[in-house]
Amino acid sequence: MRQYILPVGLVFGGVTIDDILEDRLRHPEVARLRTATRMEGDPELEKTWPAQYASVVEVTTTDGRKLSRRVDYAKGTMENPLRPDEIRQKYLKLATTVAAACHAERIADLVGKIERAPEIRDLAGLLRKVGKRRKG
Repeated sequence: MRQYILPVGLVFGGVTIDDILEDRLRHPEVARLRTATRMEGDPELEKTWPAQYASVVEVTTTDGRKLSRRVDYAKGTMENPLRPDEIRQKYLKLATTVAAACHAERIADLVGKIERAPEIRDLAGLLRKVGKRRKG
């Protein structure tokens, strides 16, 4: 089976929902890497699914070297959680598709302080602005 997500991740440095919803095959480097990429099931890895969602990526370089990496739990799962800076980065990447960057930053700052009793009115006001921007 030809792979799509791995070439997208290699070209763009990660995979977002847009990469799945939009056809990135028109990108020449994604198309080129896709022809050189193949996905194979591993019966040994499948034995642990769904309790464990392990993956192994093996790469053979053009000079013949073989590189391999196994990940037993996907990033963002309870067993392999995102660090606080990764959560913020992911939030900002997603939030700025519907909100101005300055508003997304302010929302993140307020939410980060929520346990220390911030002014919830400020957060509600910023969220209203995002809603208005989406409608208008």
